[in-house]
Amino acid sequence: GVAFVQQPVVQLRDASGNAVSQSGVVVTAAIATGGGTLGGALTATSNASGVATFTNLMITGTVGARTLSFSATGLTGATSNAIDITAGTPTKYLVSVSNSNPVAGTDVTVTAQLADANDNPVATSGIVVTWSSTNGGTFSSPTSTTDGSGIATVTFTTSAAAPPVVHTVTATDGSSRTGTSAAFTTQ
Repeated sequence: GVAFVQQPVVQLRDASGNAVSQSGVVVTAAIATGGGTLGGALTATSNASGVATFTNLMITGTVGARTLSFSATGLTGATSNAIDITAGTPTKYLVSVSNSNPVAGTDVTVTAQLADANDNPVATSGIVVTWSSTNGGTFSSPTSTTDGSGIATVTFTTSAAAPPVVHTVTATDGSSRTGTSAAFTTQ
């Protein structure tokens, strides 16, 4: 989701590999392998030297390697070298519980994974996460700290009230990052 620091530049060439000086050729970029969504201006037009320079291409999606294809009407296409997409800026927590149907009054392990806008895990340690819940229950600690993988965990003891009691657990860190578990119900 961030524009490439080094944007693609395509040089028109003839069949022998010589540079061709031709302006006005529209070159279109697309993801060739790896999936995701290519954003920004997907076309660039060649200048008098036959060079088409892209300005704001970016890929949104899961982490991993991608290649881009470049094509123009009537010309043989080209494919980029591999581009390694890494996680973006952390924007939220993905919160999960170890048991979605616990017995009333029992412990459930709650995990909050720091993630970017595309749910890619972000490995950042030392962030203090504050826990809250709906409909009672208690935490082993009101806060925990993310480890080297960007994960914070806590033990949540479900409400001892007569079941069913529906709980959700929320993780926040004092910034705009937050995350809430799916609802889970005691039996």
